[in-house]
Amino acid sequence: MSRSNVESASSWSNVAVVVFTLAAAVAGVVALHFASRLNTEKDAAFERFKVESAAQIAAADARAADANRQAAEAGRGTAEALAQAAAANERAGALEVESARQRERAANAERTLLELQQRVQDRAISPAERTALISALRNTTGQIRVSCVGGNPEPCAFARQLVEILRESGWNVSEFSEGVIFVGASPSGLILQVANAQRPPARAVVLQQALGEAGFPTDGEVVPGLAEDVVALVVGSKR
Repeated sequence: MSRSNVESASSWSNVAVVVFTLAAAVAGVVALHFASRLNTEKDAAFERFKVESAAQIAAADARAADANRQAAEAGRGTAEALAQAAAANERAGALEVESARQRERAANAERTLLELQQRVQDRAISPAERTALISALRNTTGQIRVSCVGGNPEPCAFARQLVEILRESGWNVSEFSEGVIFVGASPSGLILQVANAQRPPARAVVLQQALGEAGFPTDGEVVPGLAEDVVALVVGSKR
C-alpha cells in the first residue's frame, strides 16, 4: 500500500471514530432524555396514584364515619326504644297491681254487702233444708218446748217454721210460747236448753246436730231446775 493510501485510510478511520463518537454521544443524550422523561412520567403517575389513593382513603374514611354515625344513632334509638319498653312494662306492672287491688277491694265490698244482706234478711228454711231436717229428726222423736223472743217479728216467724218441721217429723211440741220477754239481755240465735250437759236427752243431741248441718248453728245451755227429760228450744234474734 502506498503512503498516500495509508494516510487516506487513517483519515477515514479518524472520521469514523468521530462519527461513532458523535453517534454514541447522541445516543447517550437521547437515552438520557428518554430516561429523564420516563422518570418524570413515573413520578407524575406516582403522584397521581398517591392523590387518588388519598382521595379514596378519605372517601372510605368518610363512609366509615357515616356508618359509625348511623350505627351510633341506631344504638341511641335502640337504647331509647328499650328504655321506653322498660317504662311501658313498669307502667303495665303497676296497672296490674292496681287492678288486682281493685279486684280485691271489689271482692271484699261484695262479700261485705252479702254478709250485710244475710244479716238483714230474715232467716228462712229452704225446701232442701226442710227435707234434710225431717229426714234427720223423724227417727228420734220426743217432747220439746219452743219459745221465741218478742220485740221483733223475725224470731217468731222463724220459730213457726221450726215448729212445723218438728211436728211433721213426729215430735211433740208441748209448748210454743211466742213473744217472750227475757229479763236482762235478750238471747240471739238458737239455744237448746237441757238440765244436764253430761247426760242430755238423745233427741237434744240429734236436734242440735241436724240444725247445725242445715246451716243453723245451735248453742247448748244448761238450765238448773229443768227436768232431766225436758228439752227446750229458744229462738232468739238473728245474729
